[in-house]
Amino acid sequence: MAITCPKCQQDVTSTDGFCQSCGFKINSSSSNSGSPTPQQEQQPPLTPSPSSSWSADNIKKVCKNKLCTNYNVEYGVDENFCGMCGSDLALVSSVLEAEPPDLQKKRGFLVMPDGSQIEITPTQRLIGRIDLSGHISEGDMNHISRGHITVFKEEEKYYVQDGKTIVQEKPSKNKTWLVSGGQKEEITEKGRRELKDGDEINIADTVTLPFTLK
Repeated sequence: MAITCPKCQQDVTSTDGFCQSCGFKINSSSSNSGSPTPQQEQQPPLTPSPSSSWSADNIKKVCKNKLCTNYNVEYGVDENFCGMCGSDLALVSSVLEAEPPDLQKKRGFLVMPDGSQIEITPTQRLIGRIDLSGHISEGDMNHISRGHITVFKEEEKYYVQDGKTIVQEKPSKNKTWLVSGGQKEEITEKGRRELKDGDEINIADTVTLPFTLK
């Protein structure tokens, strides 16, 4: 038999979990009274972003905590918290089979001189003379090191480094600059630098590779 949450007065289906409406911890001793648990101090429940693809008929919610055994269980749009662990619920669409646009993780790319793009992944990638051959003149190619920079992704952030890395034996000969927010910084042998959307990597003062998130 369903019991009433002592905090929000909504019916809950479990006496060994959390209220799906407000996140209050439900157990046999708190079915009638109690104080909010830390888990309830969550951000406000998510709301769908405006889109013609999102409607009450195709919106569902799942637990944001991927370690939760209840992660794949679907909740109603009016429910705000996981009944198993008390975590916030994330909105997904049965039509799009994806998270709302504001929750989708963007991917990072380097834009080459011909407009082609190289996706940056967690695997360190060396960018140098071979990658730029055919894009710049033979004379300018002499300024580019065989292994000039290393780019990689780590914990949802993107980095560039001109120095010794797993894939780069030594720093470039003619240096690298990062142009970010209108400021140009020489980064050779100065460790990794985080890349932000719209930044530019200036290689040997010869060629510039924009970084973009999309």
